[in-house]
Amino acid sequence: IDRKVARMSIFTTSVSMVVVGLILGGLLLDLFQNPLKHSYKFRLRRQMNWLCVAVSYCALYIGRYNIVLLTTKVVRTQINVSDQDYGWITTAGFWTYAVVAPLTGKIGDRFNPKIMFIIGTVCSGVINIALGVLLRYRVTAGHPVIMLSIFNALNFAAQSLSTNTASKLNSQWYSPEEKAVFSGVYNAVISSGYYFTLSIGQIILYSQVLDWYYIYLIPGFLLVFMSIITLVLVSERPTGIPGAEKTRDYELCPLPNATEAAHMDAQTEGHHQQPPSPAYTGDLTHDEADNTQHTETEQDEGTGPSTPTNAIQPAHVPISVAPPAQEQKKSSYRDLLTVSNLLLAASLFCVGWVRDGLASWFVSFLNVEYDVAGDSYQYDLASAGLSLASMLGGLLCGLISDFVFHRHRPPALLTFLLGMTACVVGMLILHAARATVIFLIVVLTVLFLLTYGATSVLAITVLVDLGRTDYAALAAGIITASQYLASGFSGFLNGYLISTYGFSAWLIGLLPMAIL
Repeated sequence: IDRKVARMSIFTTSVSMVVVGLILGGLLLDLFQNPLKHSYKFRLRRQMNWLCVAVSYCALYIGRYNIVLLTTKVVRTQINVSDQDYGWITTAGFWTYAVVAPLTGKIGDRFNPKIMFIIGTVCSGVINIALGVLLRYRVTAGHPVIMLSIFNALNFAAQSLSTNTASKLNSQWYSPEEKAVFSGVYNAVISSGYYFTLSIGQIILYSQVLDWYYIYLIPGFLLVFMSIITLVLVSERPTGIPGAEKTRDYELCPLPNATEAAHMDAQTEGHHQQPPSPAYTGDLTHDEADNTQHTETEQDEGTGPSTPTNAIQPAHVPISVAPPAQEQKKSSYRDLLTVSNLLLAASLFCVGWVRDGLASWFVSFLNVEYDVAGDSYQYDLASAGLSLASMLGGLLCGLISDFVFHRHRPPALLTFLLGMTACVVGMLILHAARATVIFLIVVLTVLFLLTYGATSVLAITVLVDLGRTDYAALAAGIITASQYLASGFSGFLNGYLISTYGFSAWLIGLLPMAIL
């Protein structure tokens, strides 16, 4: 037994070092990539700014996805929650998020995003702490499903305020040509929240010192602490810092796209061109995309050859030039309701079903069907696979779009979606054949990679195709709503299928949405 524990500890430590190593590598890449020749002091201050936001966002993940730990045997021995009960608990959170996300997105467009982000983070922390205290004194013993559903819904509502405003806290610190690398690094940091939720959660559950309800108390206190750090250290704009003047020209040109800058240059030269389509004011996160990735894929297809980045002189882009008044009047909320955006939202609905259907139930699936305990190396491998897939999925899809399909998103997306369907079929076959759990985890990891990659690029596509920057956070909320509406359906329906027919029915239930 001691040897087994030692091997598991070595494996867990090794996986954690890989995840942390990837994050540190990304931090160094962001610090030393310097196309505008910023001072080292400016780059260091900029990195501290976004790193505080990213760690806070990672804490939000930990304080949200700790709900998955309700499916473990350790927790179910403490409170009476069945698979169907767990499905309704997740649905309460997902549907609350779907309803309030557009509203909080609108709030994020109108009010100070830093204050809104802090309010959402503090409220989520307090909700987690309150739930932990109630579980400590077994207040939910009589009606655990109702109370857990209410708290999960409140938590999702609070977090939507933070996730829909986080993007604006970094948008003024990076010029367009710097955002491609930054987006991938930023996403890698926040996506590590998946791994730390599952690994730290299991450490708590199997601890000889901490009781199981600390899976809510610890994330709650972490969220409150990070909100204080954000209040003290985070600044929306790089004012008063040497080198900040190099980013000033981009305050009204946040899209990381050289083509947009070229359009603006042409306008000032008197050429008659359509105004650019400004989109997202920042960097898409996991919930807004739920993940920003390789933003060079944001170039619109079919608009002609892309403008070389080195042909743009960003420090002289005349951002202050506004489009004619009649063109400004054409921008409205109806710009969000184009056929293209509605089709993409429908695609996100289907992918959201698969994504959260997997993320919400894979722990229970491995635990029940393959006896994979939370203190086993197979569990660490699966949780690390989920985290790495969410880190790299969108980046990989973006690279394939750029270098294989010459910056055309649809072929890359089709490749990922077909691969996603094939992986679901593969899991069905492996599960029916009772294959070795390692093979199943490998296929599951690839499935996560394809699903998160498709989700990220689909969401970025919608945001880039918007018609007005002022509605960026509202658009992010609407996009998030389409995904979480599907996630809510997958919650209680999967709970019913699993309780009634077993996990084979769960996999079959994922297949129609994967095909669509």
